[in-house]
Amino acid sequence: MLGKLAGLVGPPLATAATIAEKMSEGLEVVLEATGDQPRLGVHWSMVAPGGGGRPVQAGHLVVLDAPAPPGKLEIVEGRLRADGRPVLLDYLVLRVECREERDDPITPELEQLIRRAVEDGLHGNTESMNAIRTEAIVRAWTSSDLVPKDQRRVALLIRDEIDAARPLGVVPKERLAARMVSRDSPELKGLRLEELISGPTRRGGTWAP
Repeated sequence: MLGKLAGLVGPPLATAATIAEKMSEGLEVVLEATGDQPRLGVHWSMVAPGGGGRPVQAGHLVVLDAPAPPGKLEIVEGRLRADGRPVLLDYLVLRVECREERDDPITPELEQLIRRAVEDGLHGNTESMNAIRTEAIVRAWTSSDLVPKDQRRVALLIRDEIDAARPLGVVPKERLAARMVSRDSPELKGLRLEELISGPTRRGGTWAP
């Protein structure tokens, strides 16, 4: 059902729905192959603080096939323990991470556009490079995978990277993300999309926005 709805919603919901469908299909294959049946299930939701429900927080959610825990539960080296001993019950552990910022702001799609733009520039295909450059900036600026401030940060980073890489080539995205300006950077104040997609100017023999 989730997979069928994926085409009706945008990212990140569409991505999540597609992943959920693939996981469901994979679990069904495993269960059919082994003849086993699910022993545990969980329905759990968390909301932003102040929303009236369980607030989102980092940690582990443990589901046990027992009316009460067999002891004090803790995660030791990635494994569930009760009073320091292995848990001899069917159990399910869900790990929840909370981050202030995405650790992968440059999505594979944006990374590919950056690479294509730089490669076209190095081959002298200026018109194609500028078109792809504009597409990459606009996609970052309007990406529903990013919060508004991060949309501008990533768009600015893409513009600077493509313009600076014309004579140099592509920088790995791990190093690229480390150069992104902070959310409170003065460069973001009053930043407009048309300023980003306008072509760079040539100053003193080097490219500059």
